Amino acid sequence: LWTGKPTNPEADARNAVFYGDKAIDRSPCGTGTSARMAQLHAKGKLKVGDSFVHESIIGSLFKGRVEKEVVVADKPAIVPSIGGWARMTGLNTIFIDDRDPFAHGFIVT
Repeated sequence: LWTGKPTNPEADARNAVFYGDKAIDRSPCGTGTSARMAQLHAKGKLKVGDSFVHESIIGSLFKGRVEKEVVVADKPAIVPSIGGWARMTGLNTIFIDDRDPFAHGFIVT
């Protein structure tokens, strides 16, 4: 996750999420936006009820809000809400071969 100053005056921060060897998310990323809000809340910069607008590397926006404080695994956390838009860019069909002993997954131990 890269963070920086926004270019959109409506946004509070800008980010880019990198994954895999050569991929970048074009959206502000729901997980990244939630993580950034949790970080800002932990630093006292976002309170319950505060809004946070996250801008992506291409300028799209997600609007988040800190809904409430909770405790997860004995650690302070938040419940965020996020709004934005999405478009379907593809369809995928998965076929399962009944002869495949790993058709329903496997566990690496």
